Amino acid sequence: MPPKSVKKLLKNSLESLATENFEKFRSELLDRRDGVKMNQVEGKSFLKVADVMISVYTERGALKVAQEVLKEISCGQEACELAEEAEQAGLQSSDAASTDEERFVDQHMDELIEWATSNQFWPNP
Repeated sequence: MPPKSVKKLLKNSLESLATENFEKFRSELLDRRDGVKMNQVEGKSFLKVADVMISVYTERGALKVAQEVLKEISCGQEACELAEEAEQAGLQSSDAASTDEERFVDQHMDELIEWATSNQFWPNP
């Protein structure tokens, strides 16, 4: 059996949530105000929400955010299961924690790329 990907782990975790908890999950993502926009998740399926999380937070960050949000909406068991599955798949260690610097870069990736390219750090061909 091939190893599970971050995307597959997220999809499985979100799919297993009761409808009410999935709604809470989407709402909590928006309340974080760290990159997810309403039109990206409002009324969207667990498949789309998983894709959005990976695109906004990166794969490593998406797992951590998903675990945090699950705990915040009182789905601690689901958060633990996600962490265990990620660790078993070799995608995260049990003591994995993003540093403030990693989190900043994840949250502001688009702005950093725009700033770097607009400030002509790269030689013009």
